[in-house]
Amino acid sequence: MEDKFVVKRLRLTPESIAYIDEYAEQHNIPDLFKNRVINSIIEEHKKIKTSEQKQKAMIEEISQNIAKEVQKEFKRVLLGTNNADRNTQILIELMNGLFLNQNITGLLSTEDLESEPVKVAKEVVQERIKNLQQRKADALKGGESNGEGLA
Repeated sequence: MEDKFVVKRLRLTPESIAYIDEYAEQHNIPDLFKNRVINSIIEEHKKIKTSEQKQKAMIEEISQNIAKEVQKEFKRVLLGTNNADRNTQILIELMNGLFLNQNITGLLSTEDLESEPVKVAKEVVQERIKNLQQRKADALKGGESNGEGLA
């Protein structure tokens, strides 16, 4: 295999010459072969450039994957929030209808007196949340990553 060379005359700054000399010394290239030094610097530069391009592509891919995962989680949070909001609005409408039907004008808060049905409802909700959290923990332990339907 025969190398083909092109002869060029170059003008270099003193800083560039100093860099070439330093590079030649570090890489044990004799002073007679400045062309080898320049060719070596160019090859090294190409490798760095290629490496940077690969790194940028990898960073872009990673950021896209992270964005997808964040978007999935955000969607789950949004759906849960919408569901809670809808249920709250339904409860408000039901309570309003009940108050109007019973001609209730005053309100006794649960801080003042908590009824037995409210206590039971709180316990049921707390148990439901505890079970959902346990199911989610079990799913994550088992390697399942989607956890759909778990809060």
